[in-house]
Amino acid sequence: MKACSHHAAIDLGAESGRVILGKLEGEKISIEEIHRFPNRMREKDGGLRWDLRHLEAEILAGLKKIGDRKIPLDSVSTDSWGVDYVFLPEDGSPAKDPFCYRDGRNERVYPKVVERLGRERIFGRCLGWTQFDSGRKRTRFGKRSLPRSKFFYQPGEFVLGL
Repeated sequence: MKACSHHAAIDLGAESGRVILGKLEGEKISIEEIHRFPNRMREKDGGLRWDLRHLEAEILAGLKKIGDRKIPLDSVSTDSWGVDYVFLPEDGSPAKDPFCYRDGRNERVYPKVVERLGRERIFGRCLGWTQFDSGRKRTRFGKRSLPRSKFFYQPGEFVLGL
């Protein structure tokens, strides 16, 4: 076992993101904030969306700061909003910026979802209500028409190419 290991943690919050460097040496853990940046949501294509290209640039800037210090990383992990996801188009074209859970359409559909499914069923499974609609205006009860894709990722995983 290595005497010392280094790990990058990328935390994407609604207002800001950050890259944290963790060091594990023996039984001691230390952390250092390497890079903090504002997260941007913007109105685009009929809804409030995350700016994937901005997130990518900021995450890479933080990882570069670690690299500039010649610190070898043993792992990189991400943590982002559990209710938003990025579809990877089947045709290989660039992914579109995903809708943000704060998009106003979620507020409008929430009462309908609760009426149809009930609060106990929704929250009893530890699922947020936005996972039932995820801001997709194409979603209708009983019929889902989502973008054709082979995979979907949470935003942090997508940016890292995991």
